[in-house]
Amino acid sequence: MPEFFKMTSIHYKMTETFLENHAREAAPVYSLLEFQGTKIKSVPENVEVFLYGNLDGITGMMLFLTPEHLFILSEDQGLMGKYDFLKLIRSNRPKWVKGNHSAVLQVIQISRPFSTVTASNDILVMKALKMPEEDKGRTAHACHLPEALDLKAAAALMQRIEKEFSSHPSSINRLKQRIVQRVSDGDQFFCEVEGELIAHGAIEYYTPDAAMLGGIYVDPAIRGRGCGTYVTSELMKRTFDKKMIPKLCVYSDNLEAYRVYEALGFNTDAKLLEIHLEYDRS
Repeated sequence: MPEFFKMTSIHYKMTETFLENHAREAAPVYSLLEFQGTKIKSVPENVEVFLYGNLDGITGMMLFLTPEHLFILSEDQGLMGKYDFLKLIRSNRPKWVKGNHSAVLQVIQISRPFSTVTASNDILVMKALKMPEEDKGRTAHACHLPEALDLKAAAALMQRIEKEFSSHPSSINRLKQRIVQRVSDGDQFFCEVEGELIAHGAIEYYTPDAAMLGGIYVDPAIRGRGCGTYVTSELMKRTFDKKMIPKLCVYSDNLEAYRVYEALGFNTDAKLLEIHLEYDRS
């Protein structure tokens, strides 16, 4: 009988096999665990991983990222029947839950007596197999790569971006350290208009067969002038130069971004569901 159990190093191999078999939906896992190629290297201290299955293999996994996030991946419809599934949800009380549709719907069902879904959205995992014809988006644009990067201005832009998504943005000094390393690796770059940094793009992390693009940002004052297209196509070029496939995630209701990616040749490869839960005080 399949059961839930906490992942340890002896379970790495079966977990790697599971991820390989669910590669289309499993991309976020590669940003949560430490990998060396396709092999799991370690589990960060702020992540707890529970597997669902037995010694012959697993059919599901739950990754709790403290303090409020859960990524769940499973096509097994039997999670609802397991007390440990209820126990894990009740004890961790994740506010943000992301995963494949059938697994997230089971979270909704089992937590319904003590929580309420206050928001939900589909996340589209998109990929491109080649550069767009005529290098679309790389000729008609308002922004360009700076000849020399102003590290202080770059860190200030990154901090401004982080403030839009987090109440605890990184310090300028810490951002500078990150930027120096990632820019030198070719995994991050900034764009400018008339000498001012206004756009950013990055390869956020790697899966065995793809580079996950992210951090695609254009200052609101300059949007509509082709900078988003330019940033995305520059990321695509860097990814193909690494002999990898570019992938990215976008919320289904972000139509402006979706149209940019679609015009550049990205197609939906998988669909995830994200929900926000509010719990009863009892």
